[in-house]
Amino acid sequence: DLDREVAEGRFRDDLFHRLAVGRIELPPLRDRAGDVELLVPRFYEQVGGEGTPPPALVARLAAASFPGNLRELRNAVARAVALGDVAPQADASDEAPTETHLSELIEAAARSGLPLAVARAKVVDAFEQRYLEIVLEKHGGVVTRAAAASGVARRHFQRLRARTRA
Repeated sequence: DLDREVAEGRFRDDLFHRLAVGRIELPPLRDRAGDVELLVPRFYEQVGGEGTPPPALVARLAAASFPGNLRELRNAVARAVALGDVAPQADASDEAPTETHLSELIEAAARSGLPLAVARAKVVDAFEQRYLEIVLEKHGGVVTRAAAASGVARRHFQRLRARTRA
């Protein structure tokens, strides 16, 4: 609150008046619940979601409070896309191989006798490698688009890619 900072002498008055040429006060997103339904489809498209976001995702996000405002909402959408929370429901036969493979990977890491941090890193590395393969394939091998769809900087995406190849 710059008004309070100026009044308490912690912010220069002359600088405040230069900055305050045009003031726009926007209430926090938690006070504008109707905006969430408008923003989720846009963020969904930006992070690489296909089609329209599932109504269950929109409803879940509309019911949440977002103290971090738009950035937090965008991150929540990106997280849902990245973790597959938005995929259309498939029948059990389609999901079984993935769940079995994941269960086997976790079971092998848990039984390996390795320290928790090392075992966890193995599981995370396997996930990251597969995730990067899929998102790159989806975006025709274009790292810039794959990184944007993943919600990470291109440089970070390349670092992850280099680490999973090693």
